[in-house]
Amino acid sequence: MRLKNDFLKDQLDRKQTAIDYVNFINTLQGNHTIALDAPWGSGKSTFIDFMTKELDKNKDLYITYNAWENDYTDDPFLSLMSNFFEQLEEKKYVEKDKLQSIITSAWDTSIVFGKGLIKGAGNLIIGNDAVKELSDNLEELLKGAIKETSNDIANKAFNNINKNKKTRDQFTRQLQETTAEIIKENEKEKIIIIIDELDRCKPTFAINLLENIKHLFSIDEIIFVIATDRKQLAESIKAVYGSGFDANTYLDRFFDVDLHLSKKLIGNYFNSKCQSLFDTHSDADINKISIALNLTIRDLEQIIYETLLLKTINKTKDFSPNTCIMLLILKYKIPNFYQEFKLKKYNNINEFMKEKNLVKNIDSNSDNNVPIERLIFVSTFVWENQNDRVYTYELKPNVYETIDFIESTL
Repeated sequence: MRLKNDFLKDQLDRKQTAIDYVNFINTLQGNHTIALDAPWGSGKSTFIDFMTKELDKNKDLYITYNAWENDYTDDPFLSLMSNFFEQLEEKKYVEKDKLQSIITSAWDTSIVFGKGLIKGAGNLIIGNDAVKELSDNLEELLKGAIKETSNDIANKAFNNINKNKKTRDQFTRQLQETTAEIIKENEKEKIIIIIDELDRCKPTFAINLLENIKHLFSIDEIIFVIATDRKQLAESIKAVYGSGFDANTYLDRFFDVDLHLSKKLIGNYFNSKCQSLFDTHSDADINKISIALNLTIRDLEQIIYETLLLKTINKTKDFSPNTCIMLLILKYKIPNFYQEFKLKKYNNINEFMKEKNLVKNIDSNSDNNVPIERLIFVSTFVWENQNDRVYTYELKPNVYETIDFIESTL
């Protein structure tokens, strides 16, 4: 039994989208940073695999970097550059001896820009040491603890700032020269750097990495594709700069284009998985439910696997996987609604349906604008009957028994 999604079968029909995105990236001229924006668990990493297969087919020049696997380091810039140099050599894009000067420059740049945690955007522009020295000297001057004049202190501090700026400029210049030589030798126009799982990193690591990309890699021959959840990344930024910080505008400084992953066939994957594990499929409109509740592939996999566990433990023949799955969707995605339904506050299901505005409008033939809870209920939990111009409801067997089993087991 295979639990995880076999993406080689491309049940979400994303291979063609990956090809289209690669073609789009190859049409771009100049330096760009692109966000592949989707929630964690949506299949971004597998989508990147599809993209890299197309890049390989085209013989495009690209480097991949998993940010989350490297966020244990204190220096995201040096980590990225180490990965960059290693893959350039492994893929035979360039001979190792031609990288020596830029490797040295990257090390010098790391010393200037890669130290410590974030203390403000200025640190990443002029260097942490320069900012700290200027701050410390001014504080000591106010205390009368040093004898140098204010002019001496200012000259020393700003000389260091200029030195740090020259170090940054030297690295960018050498990066441009090295990249230009690589693409010329390989008869290409650009190098694509793909960064995955940035949204899973420590906030300070993620921000430092973005700032370094912005300030040090701004050359026409490099395009970045960064797979991340922008919403989650914005929350990480607020954790550093404060809840009132405009994180979305901050991110707009870095990303020129946002690309997204379609959810339109997520129901196909869901029903295929249910068919293989339970020999059944859901009558519910999973595509609509997934979009409304922002369900990711990992969300659905977790719910399906928990249902499989419950089915394995439950020895009765009355256990309904469909009922269990929909109850778990309510439990995890609409918890307040689930709790009210679970507590059996109402004398009968008709009272509950009426109170929650789930009764079908007699004059409507469409479920387009009804609550998502109604789609779940009428597809799985209740029978809907029409008598004259009144709809009544009857609860299907074992719904509350399944709730009790879920609560006592998970």
